[in-house]
Amino acid sequence: MKPQLIAAAELDRLETWQKYSAHMCGGCVSSCCTLPVEVKIKDLIRIGIVDEFERGDPPKNIAKRLQ
Repeated sequence: MKPQLIAAAELDRLETWQKYSAHMCGGCVSSCCTLPVEVKIKDLIRIGIVDEFERGDPPKNIAKRLQ
């Protein structure tokens, strides 16, 4: 039996979210790309978005550059 899809996901209710699958990113089918996230500087360095020499910069400056 297929799970029943809920037309609109509510950000505060996880049970309304649809499980991720790659085809969802082909068009705007999900809200995932608009959700806020929390990261640490070491995560940004590890994935190559921020360089090691930026570690001492204020977080506000790094966030402005990444927008």
